[in-house]
Amino acid sequence: MLKRLLLSLIILSGSLFATESDLLFDSWIKNYNELLKENVTLGKKEGIETTLVDYKGIRSNPKFRKLIYDLARLPKLETLSESDQLAMWINAYNIIVIKLIVENPKITSIKQLDSPFKRIWKQKLGIVAGSSYSLDEIEHGIIRTRFKEPRIHFVVNCASISCPDLANYAYEGEHLNHQLNHQTKRFLSNPTKGLSLKGEVLYLSKLFKWYGEDFTPNVKGWLMSHGYLSDKGQDYKVKYMTYNWALNSQ
Repeated sequence: MLKRLLLSLIILSGSLFATESDLLFDSWIKNYNELLKENVTLGKKEGIETTLVDYKGIRSNPKFRKLIYDLARLPKLETLSESDQLAMWINAYNIIVIKLIVENPKITSIKQLDSPFKRIWKQKLGIVAGSSYSLDEIEHGIIRTRFKEPRIHFVVNCASISCPDLANYAYEGEHLNHQLNHQTKRFLSNPTKGLSLKGEVLYLSKLFKWYGEDFTPNVKGWLMSHGYLSDKGQDYKVKYMTYNWALNSQ
């Protein structure tokens, strides 16, 4: 009888912990979603169609400071489902980039933050669930390595106008597949920075040059199998667009 009671208490406590943990993540995503909706809009800069961010508005918003504070104190992301984990790592990457720009209001490009000894991507910039991370650790060490999902290249945002758009919503595990498809289509339908076909020359974002190994069986094959390129695509000559690192600020 005592063993049954103890077992019931353990199961109940685990259930309560899971519920509390879920509520913390849900609350964080809700607040982040609101921040993005208030400060990210469609626009055009230096001839490139992109979303633009009101970093000044975010800087003065107490909701943003609370998001950064709460991100550091969330439970370990490993407690989540796989889709929820991926969604949260994408959100974490993007808000850490936002934090970086907010803290450096005079820059016109994220690349200006490279130090003589360490590029900005390799510097420890944010705390997620109690641990410090660099952007490279999140993108390459966790997202690319653990999840093997090529569409993530169209959702992580580096605060530059040639980067995939920063969505005006938070990523959520429940809707992640749809959100990834939407942002992928959005990027590859954008001839100013994603994909443009002129005659038999295929102009692609340099993301495909840098991360071509993530697309199976190869970049052209992936584009064809996902409906972004016709069967004639294998014959097209590929050229890569100039990557514009200008800040995606309003």
